Amino acid sequence: MDIQKEKEAFLNVFQFFKSFKGIGFSEETEQFFLRKNKPNDAECLDVSNLNQMWRAWWARANAQVPEGFVLVPVKEIKTWYLDDSENMYREDPDWLCDIPIGEVVEVEHRVSYELDQDPVFVAIQWDEENGDVGYCETFKSKEEAEKVAAHCKAMKEAQEQGHD
Repeated sequence: MDIQKEKEAFLNVFQFFKSFKGIGFSEETEQFFLRKNKPNDAECLDVSNLNQMWRAWWARANAQVPEGFVLVPVKEIKTWYLDDSENMYREDPDWLCDIPIGEVVEVEHRVSYELDQDPVFVAIQWDEENGDVGYCETFKSKEEAEKVAAHCKAMKEAQEQGHD
């Protein structure tokens, strides 16, 4: 992060301090200082306040998202409402308008953000243990899913031919 650009941005927000002629900035200590030998109490307090605000500004500018977390835009967070009659969450709460007039209904909801992710591929697998069609399974690659699907199809066809 460029400390000069952040210092300029900081001083553009706090215009009041730009007019102080006797204040300097040390890149070595990353703080403002008075260029006077005998500053008065008000000047010392101003520089102290300026440095407190600068440290907060600099910390915010250099804030990092902790490992294991993601930073997401608030406007893209979605709320989902539980429709008990369908046993599923819905994004659109219009179905809630069917409640009787004058009543209040408590509705379970979830808040989520959908991260862009690579697609997964689904195929029905052959259940070797039972010698029959098994359950669906997800795969990271289309090729892997196609192999499983082709194997299941071939086994099912072979099984059907054996019954003929």
